[in-house]
Amino acid sequence: MCVIIKVSKTKLLDNKHSIYVDKIKEVFIKEIYNKMNFNCNGIYFNKKLVAYRTNTIYNKGKYCFDAAFSREFRKYNLGILSVDFSIEDSCSKKLVYQCEGTGIDSYKLKFTKKVCKIYNVLYKGNTLKSGIIYKTNLSVNTHIENNFLKELNEKIPQGKFN
Repeated sequence: MCVIIKVSKTKLLDNKHSIYVDKIKEVFIKEIYNKMNFNCNGIYFNKKLVAYRTNTIYNKGKYCFDAAFSREFRKYNLGILSVDFSIEDSCSKKLVYQCEGTGIDSYKLKFTKKVCKIYNVLYKGNTLKSGIIYKTNLSVNTHIENNFLKELNEKIPQGKFN
């Protein structure tokens, strides 16, 4: 697990997010790995992990929870290579569905031009502070959604996502 965390934290060099920076998320992810059927596909160079994808396997489908590649090896397109290996792994396991996780990274778009939007639901609580927290979270979520839709429209022509 420590090796995965080290590779994941290289995402910070590209201003991306590593779930292992947040201890609460790290504990949550570790619990998922302990309680669900999951696999980890890794790519090694000179016995050193340089890319990985962690996935849960459920109901004949594979769902990627986390993936990263070492930015030290950026020029080798390890993101594309790890998706390719993951697809090969899914085929060998006769899985019928594969989700590469959130985000519309360019390496994912080498394999598909179809994107499914994921939504979240936010409810206001019944305390005095909940109104402020709700409005703040709603504002943050709206900002994130608008940025995502802008990026989505730049990368994928209208009508290619559902």
